[in-house]
Amino acid sequence: MKDMEYFSSLDLSKFNRLFTIGCSFTSYRYPTWANVMHHAMPQAEFYNLGQGSAGNQFISNRLTEAHRKFNFCETDLVMVMWSTHCREDRWIPGGWITPGNIYSQGEYDEKFVSKYCHPLGYLIRDLALIDLSNAYLSTLSCTHVSMLSVAFEFQQVANDYFASKKVLETYKNVVDYFPPSMLELEMNGRWTTNVVYEIKGEKMPDYHPTPLNYYNYLKKIGIPLNGDALQFATQADATLKSITSMDEIRSEWPNLDKPLGQQEGFW
Repeated sequence: MKDMEYFSSLDLSKFNRLFTIGCSFTSYRYPTWANVMHHAMPQAEFYNLGQGSAGNQFISNRLTEAHRKFNFCETDLVMVMWSTHCREDRWIPGGWITPGNIYSQGEYDEKFVSKYCHPLGYLIRDLALIDLSNAYLSTLSCTHVSMLSVAFEFQQVANDYFASKKVLETYKNVVDYFPPSMLELEMNGRWTTNVVYEIKGEKMPDYHPTPLNYYNYLKKIGIPLNGDALQFATQADATLKSITSMDEIRSEWPNLDKPLGQQEGFW
């Protein structure tokens, strides 16, 4: 899949529906690559099924749920951007709990994390989930695109380097299936930002990619975006960088960070 000809050969005008699935790189408080794709495909119904802080357990579940709910067909484009693997997603009555990185979240207590959580275990789990999901997608009649927010290699933990290397070698075909990740291709492998806004009286930097970063990434992997997508990303980028508070973000993009799947519920 790293062959960019696959992406550049996509005829975006032929699709009647666009489905996007992922974490906060997909559904966030300001526009992401999913919203850029929406503006590149104005003729298509748009379903953003991502959820902030979600891990790959949520993404794989949401993928199969979405097919059961919407019955993906030949005129659908399904795009998935997989998340990082040290995440603990869980469905309970009321919806999915997706607190983000297990080592910096506040949902699970330290005893649970110490006893049941390990980076290598998450890598083993998620590579299997992604492998199964890719195989599942290949059986469907829709066109699909799979991407990574962060490369697997960027997530290795030093004291588990050799063990994780063995796991990655086992799943080499899965790893090689993807184009370069968002972090490495567009962000040069570094979490840097010039976006800062106030949250509850405190200025906070936001390390997520900006709308123009997402546009650039899609172009770099070969997605044939149009001028409308560039105009949208450029304007959204400029607006974001001029914003000083979370309240302004919510006012500017009131309908974002509310994924369709979360709003309607699948169960």
